[in-house]
Order: sequence, then structure tokens, then C-alpha cells
Amino acid sequence: MSWIFFAFLTSFANSFLNIANKSLTKLIDEYKALFLISLSTSVILVIILFLGLFYKFIDLSETIKSGFWLPLTLTSFLGVLAFIFLYRALQQSDVSKVIPFISFTPIFILFIEYLIYGKLPKLQGLIGVFIIVIGTLIFEVRKTDETSLKPFLRIFKNKSSLYVILTALIWSVTSVLDKVATLNSSPIIYSTLSNIYKLLIILPIFVIRSKKHPLILKGKDSARNAPTSLLLLILITAILHIAEIIFQTTAISTGFVSYVLAIKRTSIVFTVFLAYAILKEKPNPKLLFSTIVMLAGVILIVL
Repeated sequence: MSWIFFAFLTSFANSFLNIANKSLTKLIDEYKALFLISLSTSVILVIILFLGLFYKFIDLSETIKSGFWLPLTLTSFLGVLAFIFLYRALQQSDVSKVIPFISFTPIFILFIEYLIYGKLPKLQGLIGVFIIVIGTLIFEVRKTDETSLKPFLRIFKNKSSLYVILTALIWSVTSVLDKVATLNSSPIIYSTLSNIYKLLIILPIFVIRSKKHPLILKGKDSARNAPTSLLLLILITAILHIAEIIFQTTAISTGFVSYVLAIKRTSIVFTVFLAYAILKEKPNPKLLFSTIVMLAGVILIVL
């Protein structure tokens, strides 16, 4: 099946995952959220793996190669950091205002490729970078701005924006490592072990924080039905996370990483619409327009 199909499935799964993560911010902090999601995801993936082996729809004849363990370890540690940054951004702002900054990922990939490979971006790619910056400015510019630098300064003074840009930077690195790890194993093995690694990384922090704070600690949602809401949200988030990582690792195993990520970034627009429809966030025409402009820049970079 075409990698394009799996890339679009990744985009849809990521859109709903963003909404689920935003909903979780109302119930628990980032460390507990990551631990519970990693635990649930790992359990489900291990079950899928064993069922696949038993019914022979998963083939482990592709044994793990020596080039697998280093990218697995790096992506796991970086993945934990990226989750914490993104979660904190979602805690502090509307998802529709946060997610568009993920469009900075291909910009960082261009610079990383230049630093590692000495590969200069094409003119079209540079135009794409310029368009993404323009899209960002469309949303951030104010009538009262005294200088053209004011919107940029506002972005870096805004913690939620800064957290998402840091997330985009980390994802630009892990997206390349994802492909290396997948090609040296298989999508199901990499997805399973990656989540188990994240679980082990976050476990000590989860234990320490659980002794000091209750599991559910966010305002009104700590009512009688909060534990049920939490368990349901964790399960939904875990399933969406599994879908996203399996779809993405399958897509990048046969397609170019930059192309897969470009299609995945269409989730920015889907997320904004879902935030309006599901979370009832206030529609912002200027934000929607700037999001579409940024997405156009992403497409230009990878074409």
C-alpha cells in the first residue's frame, strides 16, 4: 500500500491526538500523563505483538540489526522531552493557537541537513521558509506594534509558543532517527520498544511526584467522575498514539521522511478545525488564514 495513504492516516491520527492531549491537561500534569500513556501504549502494543506472532500476521524474521539500539535510545529520551514541552504548551494556551507552530519542523530539518550533510536548500525551499515566517507574522502582528521585530519578540516571550518551537526542533531530529530505527527492525518492534523505553525513563519521576501530589489535581475536574474520565482519555490517547506511530513508521519505511512529514503537517489545519468543533475554542479567522499560509510553506519546502 502506498506510503502516501499511511502518511495521511498519520495526519488524521495526530489531529485527534492533539485534541486528546489538550483534554488531558485539564486532569493531570505532564509527567503523570506521559507515564500513563506510555504504560497503556506499551501494554496494548505487547498484546498486538504476541497476537501477531501467534496468528502469524507479524513476521519477526527481520531480526533487530546493530544499528537499531542507538537511534532507539536517542528518540526515546528526545521523545520524552518533546512530549513535556508540547504538553506544557497545551496547558497554557488553546490548541488552535499552539499547534500551527509545529510547521517550523521542516525549517529545522533544512538546517540540520545543511549542518550534517552540507546540503544547501533549493530556492523553492528557502521561499517555503519565508512563507512560514510570513504565516507566523500574520497571526502575531498587532496594529500597535512599533517595529517589525515586535511580533518575533512576542513569540519568544510567549512560553507556549516557545515550548512548541522546541518540540518542532526535537521532532526534526527524531523524524530522521525514526527511519533509521525502523529500517533496522520493523514498525511494530520499534513502536513497542520505544514506548517501553519512555516508560522506564519517566517512571522515577512519576513515583516521586505521585508521593507528593494526588493523581488527579486539576480544579473542577477532580470531581467524582474524574477518574473515569481520566481512564477513558488515557485509553483513547494510547490508541491514537499507537495508530500514529505505526502509520508514521510504516510510511517512512518506504517514503522520504520529508515528504511524509509534509503530509503529516496537514494535521495542523485539521487540529484547528477539531479544536473549534470539539473543544469549542473561539474561531479566529486570522489564525486559520495564517495556519494555511504556514502549511503552504511546508509543502513548498518538500516538493
